[in-house]
Amino acid sequence: MAAIPDRLSLFKRSGIYHVTNYTNGRRRWKSTGVSTRPEALETLPISGHI
Repeated sequence: MAAIPDRLSLFKRSGIYHVTNYTNGRRRWKSTGVSTRPEALETLPISGHI
């Protein structure tokens, strides 16, 4: 079973949106691979809750 992230952050860096999450006290980065916020939100597994 996967750990549930403590918090998520969405930000733009070098024209591409990235997501960071903190799980078990460690920060993890993941690129969304898109340059617009609506598209980045669609890539999140919880996008229906935002």
